[in-house]
Amino acid sequence: MPSSAQTTEITYYWLATIVTDNGRQITSSSTVPVVPGVHTRMTTVNAVMAHLKEQYGNFTVLFLLLEPNEIGTLSSPTA
Repeated sequence: MPSSAQTTEITYYWLATIVTDNGRQITSSSTVPVVPGVHTRMTTVNAVMAHLKEQYGNFTVLFLLLEPNEIGTLSSPTA
């Protein structure tokens, strides 16, 4: 049974620019839940691709960004 650390969900932000089969260029973004130890980078990208295919049909990826949807603590520069 996975530990609680492995089942803690992390939200990832994705941004993709695609070209559909009819030549339409689209940029789309959203978030996707990821559970470390359960999901891999590949399964997460596949989930994003499935979402885009459901929305737009067949397409070619021009750009894909996938990263944790959090902003770390900003530190101020020291004098």
